[in-house]
Amino acid sequence: MDTLLIVPATANQGFWQSFTVDNWISLFSSLLTFVIAAAALGQWRSSQKAHRQENTPIVKSDFHFPGVRPGMVTLTNSGLGPALLQEINIFLGGKKFEGILKEACEEAIHTIGDTSGAPLVVTRNYEYQRGYPIGRDETIRLVEFRFFNESRPNVGAIKEETEKKSLQIEVVYQDIFGRRHVALDPQPGNTL
Repeated sequence: MDTLLIVPATANQGFWQSFTVDNWISLFSSLLTFVIAAAALGQWRSSQKAHRQENTPIVKSDFHFPGVRPGMVTLTNSGLGPALLQEINIFLGGKKFEGILKEACEEAIHTIGDTSGAPLVVTRNYEYQRGYPIGRDETIRLVEFRFFNESRPNVGAIKEETEKKSLQIEVVYQDIFGRRHVALDPQPGNTL
């Protein structure tokens, strides 16, 4: 009896030459699926970044000098999303006023008034809890104040004193994604 030995024709061919049409289609489909998934992931990340930028709050502080209307310190969210207050610190001449916001505002206003020669009195204080939201284009007041006596002293003296003493307000807040932001107004070298 003779034994027939059948040797497949593909045994002597390389790996790629042994691929059939079905194998090539499967490989091409798998690679195309991987490329599409990578492109979709990149697009998703790009849209997430754009969404975060579209909802980023920008909180600025402002010091309004007393005149016809009472003076006040305000915070304004000029960004595109809500800001959740975490902490508000007041600095005068590099010194941080300790204590709760109400006490820190009063002490800072009294110090500015006393050193400028135009005593100021706080007429209204506002207290905000951690997590208080400031909406888009919303302004909140921290403190209102006026001159101690009804005569109108030189407002220029108060402005000069706040510039000399470099009154700064630091606001720590979060956006809706939980990212922490710190705003220090004015930046060192500038004035409110």
